[in-house]
Amino acid sequence: MLTHVDLFSGIGGFALGFRWAGGFDTKLFCDNDFFATQVLNKNFPSIPVIDDVKQIEEIRNTAGPNVGVVTAGFPCQPWSVAGKREGVEDSKNRDLWPQTLAVVEALSPRFFLGENVSGFVNAEMGLSRTVTDLAGIGYQAVTFILPAAAVGLPHRRDRCWILAHANSHSKSKLTKYDKTGQPISNVGYSEYARSLATAKRRGTAETSHDNSQGTEASSKSEGTSRSEN
Repeated sequence: MLTHVDLFSGIGGFALGFRWAGGFDTKLFCDNDFFATQVLNKNFPSIPVIDDVKQIEEIRNTAGPNVGVVTAGFPCQPWSVAGKREGVEDSKNRDLWPQTLAVVEALSPRFFLGENVSGFVNAEMGLSRTVTDLAGIGYQAVTFILPAAAVGLPHRRDRCWILAHANSHSKSKLTKYDKTGQPISNVGYSEYARSLATAKRRGTAETSHDNSQGTEASSKSEGTSRSEN
């Protein structure tokens, strides 16, 4: 039987699915939504609920050793087409993948199963960051889009799934480089991704500013030339 830790649990969809499948023992939930935790307490009264994903020590102590699988439907708002799609730069700090990764690294489960909206696949620093981060702590991942209709429901509801298995051989030795080609040390990929996104946004703004100045200079030059003629 695999022990199970469920992050961003909602009302317990992962745990319910695992209960139906058999062979899983859910040790704890993690969610801070009042309504969701009330539902969890009613339907899974013997399973503790931790309200903060950043409480890694509490999560680890409650989960116990030899965790089999960690699941996480981490927040989708930074990636959803229904929002601003700010990604790693989400203005409301809802990009909680780094915290998810920290828990996975701390618990070292055999498997990780993550879920997010389909927009997560194409979003800058979304899926690519997740897969790279997992590789960096020793997990090999496969990803796919699975719609609700594929399991018999009457609506599409595409979702991105990330299934990762611990690589027992060694952690990946990933070397990251800055724009000049120099290796970057002691910088996590999540931080690196954030810096790249910020640099890109600033670069776009600077380019736009330069273009506007160029247009203005060109207009003045044109005006001078016409007046001289």
